[in-house]
Amino acid sequence: MSSAAARLASLSKHLGELDRTIVTTAGKVVVKALLTQVAQDTGGDRRMSGFGSRGSALDVDVKPLGAAAVRITPARRQAGMWTILDSGATPHDVVAKGAPIKGKGAQRKRRQRDLDIAFGATGAFKGVKPLHFGSNGFYYRVHNVRSPAKRTWARGRDRGVGAAVKAVRDEFHKAVNGG
Repeated sequence: MSSAAARLASLSKHLGELDRTIVTTAGKVVVKALLTQVAQDTGGDRRMSGFGSRGSALDVDVKPLGAAAVRITPARRQAGMWTILDSGATPHDVVAKGAPIKGKGAQRKRRQRDLDIAFGATGAFKGVKPLHFGSNGFYYRVHNVRSPAKRTWARGRDRGVGAAVKAVRDEFHKAVNGG
């Protein structure tokens, strides 16, 4: 077999696998860019404060859609955290409810707890008199401040697409040049 024929055989082999290679490479590059961007926006550890004791690290799922595409989505049960990081959150109040008191003497215990809360005699807000009164008695109101929109997903995606185009170009040149 001549060198030209061997080169054509090698080229057809590399071009046959090119679509899968390009999609895989582009997906990996975009995921890396997204995770780099989320690490920058969350202080390096990809965790958001206020979401559990340690907070779960933000991650993405990659699903191949045949040989020509991949779908990159927030990891399972993390869409809300990604949305807050990307779009921000408006200021809002969170009302903390006490644990239900049942059984013998429940009404008296609930009344005493409400009075203790109202006058700041017990609990996490000891010494503070929140004095919010509603249909269910006294309750705590915690004000959460505004969280700015950081556009993490959009910026990571845009940065990843630029890098993916370069990586795909390199893979194409590697396939055409025979490895």
